[in-house]
Amino acid sequence: MRHFVNLALVPFFLTLAVTGLMRFLLPFSLVTTRVHIMSGFAVLILIGLHLVSRTSYFKSILLSPGKGNERGYRNHLSQKTLLSILGLWIFLLAVSLWGLPPAAQIIDASYESRHRATIFRSDPQTVYKPVKEGMHLKRVTDTDASLLIQLDWSASYIDSYGQNNNPFSNSRPQMAIWAESDTGTLIETLFLSEKSAFSETFEWAGYPHRRVDILPIWRNRFTLTTGIAPDGGQATFFSGATPEHSFSVHNYLKTNSKPFYLYVELNAPNDSNNYFNSDYVPDQPGYTKPGIGQPSVLYGAYIEPTKEKQYLLLDLVGHGGGNSSDGNIHYDLGPITTAKKLIEKILVRVEVIDSEEEEPQSDS
Repeated sequence: MRHFVNLALVPFFLTLAVTGLMRFLLPFSLVTTRVHIMSGFAVLILIGLHLVSRTSYFKSILLSPGKGNERGYRNHLSQKTLLSILGLWIFLLAVSLWGLPPAAQIIDASYESRHRATIFRSDPQTVYKPVKEGMHLKRVTDTDASLLIQLDWSASYIDSYGQNNNPFSNSRPQMAIWAESDTGTLIETLFLSEKSAFSETFEWAGYPHRRVDILPIWRNRFTLTTGIAPDGGQATFFSGATPEHSFSVHNYLKTNSKPFYLYVELNAPNDSNNYFNSDYVPDQPGYTKPGIGQPSVLYGAYIEPTKEKQYLLLDLVGHGGGNSSDGNIHYDLGPITTAKKLIEKILVRVEVIDSEEEEPQSDS
């Protein structure tokens, strides 16, 4: 048993160390996190077994009274060692809790800290759940107003990609869901697929791509949130626009609020057709980068929050423009074929509050 524990610790510890470095240096990955957690549990169990097998050792070091000079010296040394270990533990715990050096400098060197402006995480009051044939997403507010989105995949999507509890990673379709004002300004991003959420550039369908290659309409809107243009440069309007805009759908879910749009943008990998494919030369109409095929398709609905509860179906309104990354909606759906058949329907329930009944908010 002792040999099994000692030898098993080696591969599990190495896996834990490597995945820990990957989580620190690379964009978030559900696979890496899953391997890291399972390796951590294995190391925890193995260390527990190791400690149990060494019970007599710890008793002799910590509990046995000193006998003779040698035994007394060993007890004296173990006390100093224990104090050193305790002091190091308290120090590391303190600098971690309060963000003191060197913990602050180490965290600042992580991928998440260096790319915090472009990493997307949804509002804590947004929850989503993949279901057998689609996805349900709900965004609630402090006043119990809500957006409930029910997306149903089509039979062709299920045939192509299967039913999976996490259908938004690897080379599966990428999707963005967001609310936008009637002037074209992003209000809030509600959902973004895993691959697109944590990095501007990532491998998709076997090729390196940028977010703007896959979800160009959403990514150009997202510039206002990040201050970083899709090409990586600083957005020239960012300093003037940000103080005047609140990136929350909360104020739009009231009976007297302004109308807004709800959009869903979806792009499937390797979905070429006779018009959109990578065999053309880059300047030829219909050329797309390898692995992309047809451009993203956009579903939308115009929401007028005048009723306390209403139901709407999102319509297919346009596409992302192929090799174009200008962020405009292209309304000519003639060249789009199979990409129009990925979604069966998207139903939205909008539940707003009566503005006169809302409790006044404090200015503090």
